[in-house]
Amino acid sequence: MFENSPLPGLLSKANRIACIALVSLLCGFTGCDRSDTQQATDAPLPATLPLVDDRPSVDQLMNGPYQTIEINGADCSIQVPAIWRLTRETSDPTLSWLQGPGPSSDIEIEIRSGGLAFAPESMKSLEDAAAKDKASNTGEWIMIDTRNIGQVKVIERRQLSTVPAPATRLVTMAPATAPTTAPLQTVSWTVQLFNPSSRNQKFNETSLSITLPRKEYEANKEFMEKLVKSIAFHPSSMGL
Repeated sequence: MFENSPLPGLLSKANRIACIALVSLLCGFTGCDRSDTQQATDAPLPATLPLVDDRPSVDQLMNGPYQTIEINGADCSIQVPAIWRLTRETSDPTLSWLQGPGPSSDIEIEIRSGGLAFAPESMKSLEDAAAKDKASNTGEWIMIDTRNIGQVKVIERRQLSTVPAPATRLVTMAPATAPTTAPLQTVSWTVQLFNPSSRNQKFNETSLSITLPRKEYEANKEFMEKLVKSIAFHPSSMGL
């Protein structure tokens, strides 16, 4: 009866339209691939993002606010950035540390007080030995200097050393090769302060020292020199 009628075709087309509408409706409720992608894009950032480096800039370290730190046992003080801290060794009252950020790395200066006491003639021998090392320098010493800060005598040395590298070898199918790590050069920077005492007529030693890899020494040198040049003598406390 419907053999020549267009109704079956119309019904089939209507069924297709209904199916498409149903699928679209289901996507609206359950979400489809495109919705999932958008949802992932809008999701909050993970809590494990890398932390932003809050190291002060070189300009802040060189010109920012500074504080005065008393150098124990030397009757001297040093100017360091306000962000730096002085830590005293609880088990050893003669040992303390100046710590803080530098232009390229964190810096830790050891301060050792209560060292040897030198009679005036022994003090003269130390100064002569430093002058001799400076005159006969074969490359070991980057810098040797003797000077006075008020009545405190100062001997400053920067010594270059080469530390042998650990014997690491390449891992290959061939026989092991020679060590592949180059020796490490370090710079030991020491500032000895010899404070005259009116009590025993001797010069009491306090030292500031730090050892850095050569690369870090070069990067921090100007900043460190500024700190060393800020060391000042306080004559009012002399004689302790």
